[in-house]
Amino acid sequence: MFSFEFINERLWLNDFRVFYDACNALLADQQVYGKNFGLDTGFYKYSPSTLILFVPLAYLPYSLAMSIYFFLLSFAVVLLLNSITQFWFKKEKNQQLKFWFSIFLMLSIAVHLIRELHLGNTNLLLLLLCFYAFNFSIKKKSILSGLLLAIVIMTKPYFGLLFLPLILFGKWRTLFSSVLFILGLMLSIFLIKGFEIGITLHKEWIISMTEHSAYLTSAQTISSLAKTYVNFEISTISSMILLVITIVVLFLLFWQSIGFTGLFKSKILNKTEERKFFVFYFLTIALVPVFLITDTEHFLFVLPMIGVVGYQIVLKRSELLLCLFGLPWFFIASYGGDLWGNEWFKIIDSHGFLGLGTLIICALATIISLNFKQGKNEKDEISQIPKETNNP
Repeated sequence: MFSFEFINERLWLNDFRVFYDACNALLADQQVYGKNFGLDTGFYKYSPSTLILFVPLAYLPYSLAMSIYFFLLSFAVVLLLNSITQFWFKKEKNQQLKFWFSIFLMLSIAVHLIRELHLGNTNLLLLLLCFYAFNFSIKKKSILSGLLLAIVIMTKPYFGLLFLPLILFGKWRTLFSSVLFILGLMLSIFLIKGFEIGITLHKEWIISMTEHSAYLTSAQTISSLAKTYVNFEISTISSMILLVITIVVLFLLFWQSIGFTGLFKSKILNKTEERKFFVFYFLTIALVPVFLITDTEHFLFVLPMIGVVGYQIVLKRSELLLCLFGLPWFFIASYGGDLWGNEWFKIIDSHGFLGLGTLIICALATIISLNFKQGKNEKDEISQIPKETNNP
């Protein structure tokens, strides 16, 4: 893809350009927020501390920095697909099955993936960091887990929803270390730029986040779906409240499914609890683009849920589940104007098929997870996890 984009002079990475130019503006004490760095929506809307991660690339010529970032994103794709596959097929010796499952996952998001790489966005990297934060958490490497979560949350604050799964499954050390790292990242800007500039930057960051949704539209949100199918109006505030209510209900359902344990007691999870933790953890962010107006690339966050349902189909050979899964999977996997043509795509987009598909797959993954039971050999099986350590 890199070669085709380069030859056709389409290797633009407009979103990366925003990070690159905003980072250089920060280093030169110039305007970071409220300035267009590229396309019509090319405003920097992430935290000031996020730009610290881009400083090494900011010192390179843009063409070189862009190429490095493109290959970094491509590598992240491979790592993410492999990580999800390995989680569900830990003890599977059939390498061919693992390979084809990874291919299935890639095909599920291929259309979105091409757009993500073309724009040079951060969603895949954030999803990968979320996975490693989850993985370090279940391996009792709380400091590493907290650091990665802090980076993710400071980039996109709605990832703070991930604190709820941490609370439910007793991952308090990860939560506390994450809060400390968030405070440290915020403080770093004050130390580097001074108190007044630090305050100004954080105020402008908050304003840029509130303004971001104002110039975006989406037919894939719960409010648009309600308007399209039942002619019912749901305001932006109501959508946010609905998201919170949905996450709280899921919290209670998962709490009940693990026997009302966890919460204030730090514990080592058995295999079944790890799987429930995985589903609730990634479910919280998979639902975000359905309830909040954001770019369609954020629907990449449904990938772990596709992995959950796909694994269950492979495990149970369920024809019913395959039928229930097939159509919503198709809605997600085929969402792209290049596949359908402009006229057909307008119909597909206006009817919110991407949002519908995401909701159905999230519902299927939830039902599957709530019914995970400990096998005969799992009842007393506790993951062989070393004592608290923070070495990679």
